Amino acid sequence: FDPSRIALRKELSPRKSIALSNNIDRTMILYEQHDAANLPRKHAFTLLEMKSGITYEYLLTKKLVFSVSGGVSNTLKSVVLEQNKYTDPFIKNKQSMVPYVKVGVSFLPFWKGIFQ
Repeated sequence: FDPSRIALRKELSPRKSIALSNNIDRTMILYEQHDAANLPRKHAFTLLEMKSGITYEYLLTKKLVFSVSGGVSNTLKSVVLEQNKYTDPFIKNKQSMVPYVKVGVSFLPFWKGIFQ
């Protein structure tokens, strides 16, 4: 059990809804670098990020949804490590909180929709 998202959603009308949410995302990327002489060749990049915000969704047609969201993104941890040396990062990024805005359009081709 790994809850990574909590959301409270309220339907304003059959076509409109609003949601308050909090997401925690974790990313880990393993890669090998060949062109940097001073850096270790094998790396692991890890990122732990929390996003809190509000989303407005509008159902344009039966299968097309428009959304606008905004809020705050907080990087909790972001480091680049030499592979297999997880206690001593050679790059450690500054953790900070920044605002974000996201606009989206979703197409749902297989969904029958609310309006039949």
